[in-house]
Amino acid sequence: MSIINKGIKIILTKKISALTDEEFSELLKVDFFNAMRFPLKEIRKQDKDLLFTEEETIINHLSLDGLHEWDNMYNQLVASIKIPVTEDGETKYYSAGQFENKMNSEEYPKKREALLNIWEEEWNKRADLFTTTLNHLSGFRLNNYKLHEYKDYMKAPLDYNRMDEETLDTMWKTITKNKFPL
Repeated sequence: MSIINKGIKIILTKKISALTDEEFSELLKVDFFNAMRFPLKEIRKQDKDLLFTEEETIINHLSLDGLHEWDNMYNQLVASIKIPVTEDGETKYYSAGQFENKMNSEEYPKKREALLNIWEEEWNKRADLFTTTLNHLSGFRLNNYKLHEYKDYMKAPLDYNRMDEETLDTMWKTITKNKFPL
């Protein structure tokens, strides 16, 4: 989402949330707005987590050179990876995604292991850059959570996915239980 769109969303959220419950109910009686009932209710829920408009705008502006640029850096690093594989005397270079597909589709465990070793070797060549990038991405998010006084780092991703912690825990327990067939 662009900085302008995010700024507009903040202002819109504040305006919708400023409506009394009665005014909001009246708004939803209008056909045009009733069709948007679900997202409008979501907007009202999200407002409780927002800071003042000015503070949210500052965070939004800082995210341009913070969160978004570190995300771009990560994507550029991944895109720069070219993994060499020699087959039948010919060396081919694969992108990270292509190589992962190749590795995952390899039928023979010994060949998969050899591919995994190549994979790790190539990624380790840029480990310091990935470490720095991921640390800055996490740092920005954690500082943002701190400003919003989130007590749990999972709050934002759970809210974004409309999920509660109990559902996530149940999901992971089920996956773990069924991960390796008996």
